[in-house]
Amino acid sequence: MIFLINQNYCIVLIFECKKRLAKGVKIVPKISAKVEVELFQEHLIEVTFTALTRDGWGKWEGLAGAEYADEYKLTLPHTHFAYKAKVDDVICGQWNNGNPKWENTPQFPRSGSIIVILESPHKHEYDYTDEMKPRRPLMNPSSQTRFQNQFERLISSIQDGPDLHHDPQIVLCNPIQFQTSLHHLYQPNDQGKTDNLRKAIRNATWRGLWGCKKDGRFPFQEDLINRLAKREPCIIINACTQVLQDELTHLLVTLPYPVFEATNHPAYWNSATRIYRVKESTTT
Repeated sequence: MIFLINQNYCIVLIFECKKRLAKGVKIVPKISAKVEVELFQEHLIEVTFTALTRDGWGKWEGLAGAEYADEYKLTLPHTHFAYKAKVDDVICGQWNNGNPKWENTPQFPRSGSIIVILESPHKHEYDYTDEMKPRRPLMNPSSQTRFQNQFERLISSIQDGPDLHHDPQIVLCNPIQFQTSLHHLYQPNDQGKTDNLRKAIRNATWRGLWGCKKDGRFPFQEDLINRLAKREPCIIINACTQVLQDELTHLLVTLPYPVFEATNHPAYWNSATRIYRVKESTTT
């Protein structure tokens, strides 16, 4: 059973600081995740924080819709992680005779795709005028431009790579298809302004979902494996945010596809960006 595909599922995250903090002490998220999954019921993910040296607890305060049991524990609204808030993978173009052809129209997925793996949807991937309506990955116009400007150079730089004469589709894929940055919950209710990315919160939430385990299985990781299998990639480019990239590569190298790593996320691709073949399993 791949539970993420069922529209009746939702997710509730519980963030808790188990150690009372002295005044002025700051913390950095460290994950201890517990997931309870039952058919047609809520997913419960507990994330534990310990007192360290970065990112104060105050940055978790003020989330719209969150329920605070006390100043050290909060539960996020399940609607933020509901099925309808999931941003699906998208075919953004095609490698056509050695050149990318960018297309914005839906196409039927086929095998042999070039998969560019991102991380999780952020603020531009949603339309907030209708609750939290998903759009598509990498919707920031400047990010799209950087990605498209560098894509041909990076693919052409691959030495002894797979044959691309079959004109493969180019697919953008988020391993976690929910907004782990929690950007929507940080938006002021009465203003059009948006908050900047809180990296520690994004990383903690992403790891909480990615590493959650049920009956000896990792459902979010399993969901990605199944999505990739449907497209049978000829190349996977792991362009995930650097701090999370190794955790993703750890899974990808166990799959029967050529895996490359990009030196940065497509939103920051430039002339200095490189991609490298992952030659050995991270498990060895």
